[in-house]
Amino acid sequence: MINRTENENLAKLADKIKPKLLTIEGALSFTTLIGLALRGSNIPQGEILIVFSLGSISLAYFLIAYCSHEKETPAMTKFLHKLMFWACSISVVGILFRFQSYAGYNMMLAIGCMSLALGLILNFSLKINVDRKFIIRTLVILAIGLSLYFTPSEKLKELKIISNIEKVNTPNN
Repeated sequence: MINRTENENLAKLADKIKPKLLTIEGALSFTTLIGLALRGSNIPQGEILIVFSLGSISLAYFLIAYCSHEKETPAMTKFLHKLMFWACSISVVGILFRFQSYAGYNMMLAIGCMSLALGLILNFSLKINVDRKFIIRTLVILAIGLSLYFTPSEKLKELKIISNIEKVNTPNN
């Protein structure tokens, strides 16, 4: 369990990252696209770029969930902020797992995408005022996650979006 001082430290770090989030997202998304292009060209450094960039984006979303709020912010707004950024983080890890053909991608994508969809529904039904960029970010991650979840592996392998080798942990015999 995170104690109060750790939570306050995370909030301070998140408050420093939040103003730079769009720049961080843009740079790391571009790095992910370069990694996918390199992997599509059978250059192994693409794998490193994909893992680094998507892992960093996921970490940034996780930290932003701890961003401090004004005292008069309603509890439901605070809850939805945490839910949505945690869901973004989980979805991005699921996308990373899918790109890398790691086992468990389907669970991460399902949980992340369902949480994002639930958060969007609650945001719109409760008419909570949120930033337009936040909604766009959520919709893009949701669309990528759902398309990777429902697209057959054979098609993704053909397009060189995922690798041909499924990476699973197997016990040593």
